[in-house]
Amino acid sequence: MEKENPLRLELQHYKRKIFARGAHKSFLSPNFFVLSLFITLLFPAFLFGQKRRSPKLPRWKIDPYTKNDPEAMKKAGYVSFGPFPWGDGHDSTKIQKALGKAKIIWVETAHFRIGSTLVPWQLPFDFKIRKQYRAELSELQKKLPRVNPKKKTLDRWLRVHLFAHRLEKLYADFSKRLGVTDKSFPTKENTFMKGEYWGQGPYLGMKNKYTVLLFDRVSEHLAYLSTFTGRVQKFAVRHHFKKFGSLMLCTASGLEDGRLKNDVAMHVHVIWNTVHNLIDGYRHYTHDLPVWFKEGMAHWYGRRISPKWNNFDQNESARADLRSTWRWDVAVRKLVYQKKVTPAAAVLKWRDYSQIKFNDHLCIWSRIDYLMKKNPQGFRIYMNNMKGVINKKTGMVDIGDIIKAQRKALRKAWNVSALSLDEKWKEWVLKTYPSR
Repeated sequence: MEKENPLRLELQHYKRKIFARGAHKSFLSPNFFVLSLFITLLFPAFLFGQKRRSPKLPRWKIDPYTKNDPEAMKKAGYVSFGPFPWGDGHDSTKIQKALGKAKIIWVETAHFRIGSTLVPWQLPFDFKIRKQYRAELSELQKKLPRVNPKKKTLDRWLRVHLFAHRLEKLYADFSKRLGVTDKSFPTKENTFMKGEYWGQGPYLGMKNKYTVLLFDRVSEHLAYLSTFTGRVQKFAVRHHFKKFGSLMLCTASGLEDGRLKNDVAMHVHVIWNTVHNLIDGYRHYTHDLPVWFKEGMAHWYGRRISPKWNNFDQNESARADLRSTWRWDVAVRKLVYQKKVTPAAAVLKWRDYSQIKFNDHLCIWSRIDYLMKKNPQGFRIYMNNMKGVINKKTGMVDIGDIIKAQRKALRKAWNVSALSLDEKWKEWVLKTYPSR
């Protein structure tokens, strides 16, 4: 049955009231004219407003910190809360439909598109961690005034806001170290910047924004991967959407025996994996850089957040060692002193992550630590020598001999060879790192 319009009922009420006063009352009285004019003006406007009203969003889709207000969102640095394109042949709407009842919160920033089903997380009774989060939330409050820096439980929306904030901070830091801005990259495919190849789009050279899926349940993670990538893997996946021109991280807090349910662990995990994607995407993903360098840089960024939640691109067995060995500086000093270090000449030739053993991870992190402190500008020089290289004969991006290219890049960036890198690094380790 059609629901009766409340304004129509009100009009009928007034009509009955007028007729009850007697037919001798003139309908041309001033009061009746005022009432008629009011109804005439208001009634069409009310019906028009009824037709134009947008469908009501479920409560969980309303961000309590911006109230989904466009101006508040803009101030926070957000482009939208979805829907938006995602990867080859699918967008956020298709993902939501495929995952059914999963309540995915969508957020788009200047350089990232994020989807999250992460659940609320309560801060532990740890002074250092609470101090770290208060500092982070205070930064976030500048963009989102409703954020309380002293909050002890991070609700679903607040966790998404934090990850959006963290990812944009990483992007800014990464860009600064490379000496680039958004204007350094082309806005159209197959175009050069001042005669040099800088990629296929404005996002560090990628055509589309970097994407990050943060699921709570492993089943959600697997459902997405199997439906849209054809992969079924019970660990975090970095994926290249070649046609769409984007790099994605897909992970879940239920992975790795549930250790990622801790927000600190997930923070390190997301940054660590995203560093890999940013290195790949810089000046477009045309080839892989040496695994020791990518893994070492990811460790270097991740351990600055927390040294206790390390990540690995290798087999599962390393994770057991990780939990009891987080003082990598002490461990590296011991390895150097006992002469149990894989030589750099061999390290530079690694082409697969399975070649990196646990102790090797410690040492490649330390080598990057040394190089970044020796000359921070070397990172920019190394990356530009390893990326965007055009083969003069074919006109295509082609780095050629990757081993030869990185030796040349190391000399230009840090003035070291494989042999001198080991000598200088070992000397620095023994002088710099503590013995216990």
